[in-house]
Amino acid sequence: MAGFELPKEISVNDGDNVFGKGAEPTQTILAPGLTIMNLECETATPIIVGGTVRNVQLTAPVVDILETGMLSGEITADDVIIRGRADSLTVHAKRFYASATAKLQNCTIFMEGRNGCGIHKDAEFTGEIKIAAANTPSKPRTEAPKAATAPVAQKSAPQAAAVTSTTVGAPSSVWDHMDEALSSAATADGHAVLTDTAERLP
Repeated sequence: MAGFELPKEISVNDGDNVFGKGAEPTQTILAPGLTIMNLECETATPIIVGGTVRNVQLTAPVVDILETGMLSGEITADDVIIRGRADSLTVHAKRFYASATAKLQNCTIFMEGRNGCGIHKDAEFTGEIKIAAANTPSKPRTEAPKAATAPVAQKSAPQAAAVTSTTVGAPSSVWDHMDEALSSAATADGHAVLTDTAERLP
């Protein structure tokens, strides 16, 4: 009886993995169809969420929730991109973007500064959405000084404003179109609250 052998294209030797010989993974992918409960994770690589993850405690440089993804719990990241669903999610981020396909319900977003938050006009908000920005003044952009002086929406305004920030010469990403992002039409009914005081941050 012949011994079992892995096909040559997927054979694994010492130091090898699915990313190549001796290669380190460059991102963590939670695939569509995957359901995870009570996840605690801290990683130095970006995390792509395509499945359902409930009651998460997650720290990563980038968290990208795909259209098929759903996340609830608490995440801390430099960049958070929501294309799918976020339910009862607390976000601590430097930059936050909700795309046209994003669906947020009962979420709280804590921003480190007043720049870097973009919400597409077609994003859906339900329940209570809170966006709090630290009271640290942002650095003005040298290529567009007028953008640095743009006023932040007042608490009495009917909808939250998206504050934009881009970098010239950077590779193409969702952040390149931040100045096209508008506040969600769903915020007009009072679901979203934009605050700009550090007192609201824990």
